[in-house]
Amino acid sequence: MRMLLCLVAAAFAQCEVAQADTYKCIGVDGAVTYSDKACDPRPEHAAGQTAAADSHAGMGAARGVPVVPGDAVAPVTSLERKVNELLLLTQFSAREYPGIAEIAGELVIRVDPNLAASPRDPRFTPLSRAIQADIRADMPELGRAFADADQSMVRSLASQMRETDVDALLSFLRSPSGVSYLQFLGDMRAAYASALRSVLGHLAAQTPISQSGATAAAMQMRRRLVGLAVDAASLYRAQDQAHRVHDPSPYAADGLTPEQIVAVMGPGLDEIAARYDTALPEFESFNITPPIRMFRSIVARPVATKAAATEAAMSGFTEAEMEKFGSRWRVGYRRGIYYVAVAGGLDVTSSGSAPQIRRATYTSPRTGRGLDVTHVLQSACSRGSDGCRIACGNQLAGDPDFGRVKMCQISYQCSGRPMQNLTLSEGRSVTLACAN
Repeated sequence: MRMLLCLVAAAFAQCEVAQADTYKCIGVDGAVTYSDKACDPRPEHAAGQTAAADSHAGMGAARGVPVVPGDAVAPVTSLERKVNELLLLTQFSAREYPGIAEIAGELVIRVDPNLAASPRDPRFTPLSRAIQADIRADMPELGRAFADADQSMVRSLASQMRETDVDALLSFLRSPSGVSYLQFLGDMRAAYASALRSVLGHLAAQTPISQSGATAAAMQMRRRLVGLAVDAASLYRAQDQAHRVHDPSPYAADGLTPEQIVAVMGPGLDEIAARYDTALPEFESFNITPPIRMFRSIVARPVATKAAATEAAMSGFTEAEMEKFGSRWRVGYRRGIYYVAVAGGLDVTSSGSAPQIRRATYTSPRTGRGLDVTHVLQSACSRGSDGCRIACGNQLAGDPDFGRVKMCQISYQCSGRPMQNLTLSEGRSVTLACAN
């Protein structure tokens, strides 16, 4: 008769509960371990770790425009620093430096394209964390590529602008009027794009555009607003490219009359005019100054060059990581080994085969919401006959109740024996084995 042996290793100190990334750590002896906490630094790699950290320090918080360190290889001129600030103020800094979770998410879909349509699949997050553990050491390479593209864009603009012109632009944009001007452009952006789409739709369908019964003064104000939007069209296009926004509107009024655009915008323009009425003369005066006209005419090409460079860097990085780790990820995923269990507590050596997991949930006692982790634990317990070690935590399938302690409820069975139930607190581990 087979007897059930349940050896429980109770870890009395709770592990930290967080939706942390998974870290792949290499010890002094070369042994690889996985953890939900950062690896302990080793003296022989201290310099390398500092270099990696510094590569991320070069990326500013505002959409990834680099804050270039003083000891950068290429000297940064006063003009380049000012151009960098100008890009920040006008929202032309290109896409943010991608985080490791974003990259891992793209690689998850490369491993199993079906997961693209079901991101809530319980396999998505564990596979993403396993991928993050493998690619973490290579991420600084991508950071450097993005930083280089940022600096190239800044240098390109700096080579085409006089410092006095940049000073004039910054002087206005830093002022209260300049802040209001940037807010105005943001408000007009969506309204203008929508109006262009509407006019083009009417033209394609050959339907008339009804004219409103607004007063002459209201119509004049609307035309002034549309004129400012037309002047900013090149800036809108460049911003879209910088931030990977694929707006079908052309932001151009070629072949369209101001009256058509005004007619479809109507009362929406009146609301914007009410907010900026007294500031419009200053906006119009600034809009025709040589510095802003020069900036509008040259900014698109460097932005497009950087967008292409960062896209190429992203593509090259993901291809290289798939070449390096893809086979292992696919094989492990097919076998159901798509998560790394981070277990606390004492090690327990089992003395028999692993039981069969019949049902398992990871549940919040507070809300009652639970995630089905049956398949995850079944996969973990089918790897061999030498027992089954289970760690209860967010790595199983995500976090059903952030910041609260959850419970694992497991039903298991040894051959020929009754079903057994076990409740395990988050952060605890258990080793199950069926004795002969």
